[in-house]
Amino acid sequence: MYKKDKPGTIVYIGHKLITPNAIAENSPVVEAVCKVSLLNGRMVKSLYRKKKMSSVQTFGKKKTATAVAHVTPGRGLIRLNGSPIHLVEPVVLRYKVYEPVLVVGPERLANLDIRLRVKGGGHVSQLYALRQAIAKGIVAFYAKNEDAASAIELKKTLVAYDRTLLVADPRRMEPKKFGGRGARARRQKSYR
Repeated sequence: MYKKDKPGTIVYIGHKLITPNAIAENSPVVEAVCKVSLLNGRMVKSLYRKKKMSSVQTFGKKKTATAVAHVTPGRGLIRLNGSPIHLVEPVVLRYKVYEPVLVVGPERLANLDIRLRVKGGGHVSQLYALRQAIAKGIVAFYAKNEDAASAIELKKTLVAYDRTLLVADPRRMEPKKFGGRGARARRQKSYR
């Protein structure tokens, strides 16, 4: 697997050719990188693995709708229940699902894949649950795989735009009571 011509000149990893200068500059090489150091005139090689980015799973809720986002390293694909995100219905509210992506910026999502599943609730509730799951997933991915500072910056940006992107909406429908048509409305009464 490894071959050396002269100590400290050239190293072969598999079929990749690496010079000590390239290694000193921390250039990434496929899966493994060979660290070269001279010890008493002999070349010492040690392998270390690149840090693997791990995936995160987050959820968003609105009323009875629940959306789950699975964020993994990838090439910028966003899929909802197996189909592309640009096919979301109703068309009028499609922009609502795009909001977290547009606020964060497409360049930050270029290396992420987001798989979404949603169930329960109505059309509007599902869309609001989706946008929350996407926003929380992006923040969680950056917090886990990048530095905390970039995650905090993303969080501040999203909260400044719309707080419900990260925080669930606790409002629920109040039950109807007797004596009227709704929760608070009463039937009209006449005194004469």
